[in-house]
Amino acid sequence: MVGAGLLLLLTVHFPPLVSPSSAPFPPISLFAFRTPKDFPGPGSYCLPASSSLVPGGRFNQSNAKGYLEWIEALGPKLPGPADHPDRSFERAAGGGRFNRSKAKTNLDWVMHYAAQRPGPAE
Repeated sequence: MVGAGLLLLLTVHFPPLVSPSSAPFPPISLFAFRTPKDFPGPGSYCLPASSSLVPGGRFNQSNAKGYLEWIEALGPKLPGPADHPDRSFERAAGGGRFNRSKAKTNLDWVMHYAAQRPGPAE
């Protein structure tokens, strides 16, 4: 709702890219200015009486657990060293080897792909 203040609409008309009869939208309104008189003041709001607000309340007075208290609380729930499965299968697998192959260089890859393509006389 507009009050007694000044309402100013600036309408910008762009040059038509299509004929006016086939234009899909009306001209674009870019700005709408309202003066401070159009807005409600601080005394315009209806606030409830202070007696109807939520009464009381207090801050949290609990004592949160620290780092050591959490370790003590969670310690019995964690598995111990003897609770893990048998790892004898790792020793039975034996050792392995490091890769000793020679990787192809960029030139080797170019030669590899060029050998797969037909030449100009083929």
